[in-house]
Amino acid sequence: SISYKFGSKGGLITFAYPQEKRPDTKSDLLALGFISSTDNAVLVRIDSGSSNDYMELEIVSMLSSILTRPAVPSLFHCADHLSAQ
Repeated sequence: SISYKFGSKGGLITFAYPQEKRPDTKSDLLALGFISSTDNAVLVRIDSGSSNDYMELEIVSMLSSILTRPAVPSLFHCADHLSAQ
């Protein structure tokens, strides 16, 4: 397990698989944990090494969303909920 701590200006961690060691998979698993006092933030962005595809996980008005819902939603559910309003 590895942890990183960033200050108020944020931070960036980059990792690139060497071309000859890139995994050939149809699916991957990613586990993350975050503690933040920020209402809006990009938590993770994963860019494809072979196309313009990317996956981005972000907090969108998380604090106000949690306070207005009876149960704490997952980040994905929260983002879906907010975009429907």
